[in-house]
Amino acid sequence: MSRRKLSRSIGCVCVRVFNNSGQSCNAPTRLIVEKSIYERAIKEAIDVAENTEVNIATKEGNHIGPVVSKIQYEKIRTLIKKGIDEG
Repeated sequence: MSRRKLSRSIGCVCVRVFNNSGQSCNAPTRLIVEKSIYERAIKEAIDVAENTEVNIATKEGNHIGPVVSKIQYEKIRTLIKKGIDEG
């Protein structure tokens, strides 16, 4: 897979996860990639995440807003930790 195609694919997946700040019941939570491109896919996903702006919901612009509540925030943190723990 070309680097450009991989970047675009990973970018699309990350945007789907980040829509509604990840608070959507159909947000993908796993990405299955071929072992041969795993490291590249991880780097691309990190790049997308690091370049995603988070700001207040009422501000105009291209960014994602905060999560809806502290309960939701804690749920997201738990899922992130579980993903990290699972490798």
